[in-house]
Amino acid sequence: MTVPTLLLAAALALSAAAPDEQVVHWRGRTFDVARLPSKIPAPARDAVATWGPWAREHGYRLDLTRDGVVLLIAPAGASGGEDRLEDVEEVLRLVDDQLPTPDRSAEPEPLAGREGEGELPEEVPDDPEGPLPEDPGVDPVPTSVAEPAPGSAGPESVELDTATAVLFVVRDEPEYGLLVDQLAERWPYLSSWAEDTRQYPGFVLGHPLAGAFVLQASGQEEFDPRNELINRAARVLLLRRFGEMPNWLVHGWAWHVEIALRDSVYVFPYRDEFVFVTEHTDWDKDLRNRFRGRTNPLRPDEFAGWRRGSYSDSHARVAWGVVEFLARHHPEALPAFVERMRVVRDRESRVDQGDGTWKRDRDYEVPAQVQAAALEELVGPEVFAELVTFFVEGDDYRPPRSKGRR
Repeated sequence: MTVPTLLLAAALALSAAAPDEQVVHWRGRTFDVARLPSKIPAPARDAVATWGPWAREHGYRLDLTRDGVVLLIAPAGASGGEDRLEDVEEVLRLVDDQLPTPDRSAEPEPLAGREGEGELPEEVPDDPEGPLPEDPGVDPVPTSVAEPAPGSAGPESVELDTATAVLFVVRDEPEYGLLVDQLAERWPYLSSWAEDTRQYPGFVLGHPLAGAFVLQASGQEEFDPRNELINRAARVLLLRRFGEMPNWLVHGWAWHVEIALRDSVYVFPYRDEFVFVTEHTDWDKDLRNRFRGRTNPLRPDEFAGWRRGSYSDSHARVAWGVVEFLARHHPEALPAFVERMRVVRDRESRVDQGDGTWKRDRDYEVPAQVQAAALEELVGPEVFAELVTFFVEGDDYRPPRSKGRR
């Protein structure tokens, strides 16, 4: 047999073996899922081990971000794969730049003891938000996934900034249903959540830390898959670093990231009515028109009063505007405020049982007046008047200390 013939035979053999192999793409190289190198972070290897079989069965590709913080699972062979990974990397850079990990080394335990046995892990569904089931079930969480201690409250009891977030780009609604079924099978306490989730084309979860959206959903109009991915990446990474946040802050942050990276907004959670083309951009102009001529300061309830599981256009625009104001003009206050919300919620949602254990109040929301006091402390007592000025002036706005240099 000639050398060319030998080479052809070898190539054919490799081609024939390829379908039996599964790889994960990382830093420009491919690695056999069954033999991942130790240099890939352990949480990332756990995520690949957990979701590799599902991805292989349904024909999805596995991509890890450079730091292993996100595992992206998208249809194999589909166009835009490299762009998707780069979009996630851009979100990661923005998170690290604007919401860096705070120093928590000196943080005291807010309440002695631990949560009582038998408590249900809190999955913190974000989009959609289904009810918590009554019975946590008896099936264990798969050992390939980092799980909270028995009786813990889910992501808030897991060390923050450690888990690898999994983002799913799902082909269509049937495969989305299979993914939701898989989640409910692996984490039985998600069963009732899964029933509600099937009617929505996407979700964000705290435990397991994951987000998803559907590429081809029925009735889907004014859709941009890059915006969908960026928005959900922004939310799941906020959840990973800080735990559950006030509703307005979650979506205001995600829209801030969407606009920063795409100059548009395409994700409107819980909104049923048609979204007009003009609503994707010019949010700053909308705020300017709404607040022009106003003499009273912004009221905290105009953003913090936004109820979970609903869409409110007036709250939505203001929520984005508050985050935009902090990110642009008080960059040190934005991560400090987010961390303050985490600490307050963790402390105040714990209910002492009187026997050395505590129980999590899962309906707890940081009161609007507490949020307002934190903003006044971190930004200044005139923050709510300045927000109105920022909404009206937009790019021409200068904080009070620098207005003389206009």
